Amino acid sequence: MLSARTAVAAVLAAAAFARAATTENLNLGSKLPAELFDPLVAKKVLAMAQSSFSPPAYPSITSTSGVWQWGSPDNWITGFFPSTLYQLAKRECLCPGSTAVDGAVPDWLELGRTWSGAIPSLHWHNGQGHDVGFISWPFAEELGLFPKNQTARDNIIEFALELSSRYAKEVGCTRSWDWSSSTSPTPATDFLVIIDNLMNLETLLQAYDFTKNKTFYDVAIDHADTTLKNHFRDDWGSWHVVNYDHLTGEVKEKYTQQGYSDDSTWTRGEAWGLHGYSKLYQYTKKPRYLDAARNIAKYYLRRTPKAYLPWDFDAPKEPMPPADASAAMIAAAGFQLLAQIEKSQWNLIGAAQWDNAAHMLISQTASYAWNPSWQSVLSNSTRDNHGIPHSNNTGLPYADYYWVKNGNYLLASGQLRCPNGKRASASRCGIDLTGPTF
Repeated sequence: MLSARTAVAAVLAAAAFARAATTENLNLGSKLPAELFDPLVAKKVLAMAQSSFSPPAYPSITSTSGVWQWGSPDNWITGFFPSTLYQLAKRECLCPGSTAVDGAVPDWLELGRTWSGAIPSLHWHNGQGHDVGFISWPFAEELGLFPKNQTARDNIIEFALELSSRYAKEVGCTRSWDWSSSTSPTPATDFLVIIDNLMNLETLLQAYDFTKNKTFYDVAIDHADTTLKNHFRDDWGSWHVVNYDHLTGEVKEKYTQQGYSDDSTWTRGEAWGLHGYSKLYQYTKKPRYLDAARNIAKYYLRRTPKAYLPWDFDAPKEPMPPADASAAMIAAAGFQLLAQIEKSQWNLIGAAQWDNAAHMLISQTASYAWNPSWQSVLSNSTRDNHGIPHSNNTGLPYADYYWVKNGNYLLASGQLRCPNGKRASASRCGIDLTGPTF
């Protein structure tokens, strides 16, 4: 065992290392793109928030000229725009005055609550299946600022109940899509699970935290473990879809619905994996999830080109594949989550590696996706590449959400200062259930 003197020396040395690392990160942060905090971000989001539709409609995708297309609340992406409004409320808390539009600070919190208003009507009355987790995110954002808000808790619990009802013990997962695979020899027993579903598990873990109903926890862990076993290749690339037999749990096929090919790695799917397992480790502290997040992060770094992030790592280089800014921003947030975990374990070298990876993706994205003339904050995202109109070179609400969120992570972790040069006041801005615990 270490002597008391040796132990104290080790702690002091680690603290000195942490201070040095923070200084280094602040210096690195100064090289990050100014567009992260450009006044246009708040101005564009406010213009969307001031739109009014009856019945309610939410931004879903832009045209290739940057004009928002609006759709029904019954959509997996509905939660992202209200969540962006909450993230701007958090930014105003972190850096007072930084979100002003034309000299006045909008009431981002009230806007977030208003735009969340149509979501409770979706309880048990939606066509989104597993994506009720994504839909519930604005309520997690509310709890990030007001942890005792019972209405927000109740909404998360209700969506978690719906998600857990899609669980099949024989498979060990919650079902993603309700349809069958087009190439399955026995479609009647198809049980499709997509890698995206890792992101919905946080809703189950939040519900477990609120209720102590262990079913929520057990379903999340079983799904995470089954996905870890079957969705990743030996090199830690991933399949988008795994089709199970719902009677036996046997894997019937593995393929892609949105990537280049069945054996390629779709960059947004891989980003969901990185972010998902980092978040799972934060909640559960299970080492296998941290190992998974690290291995996925290494794969992402190995495969990311210098110029921009393509929609699929294995898409042909000629002609140039479309970019996906949304995948880049999800991955950057995942890298920041993983870096925060490393810091909590005094693995500061690992933390610096993942922080630098996030910086790289953010700077890279600004170089090709920042477009002041568009209604969306970012351009050059790819919803998919299978012929749906306007699926390439588009704005997407989740790309914008993670652009704002990545900036907030940098502020709250001390890697960047506020636009006025002051340190962000993270300690008074509440607990962010949808982000790292700083």
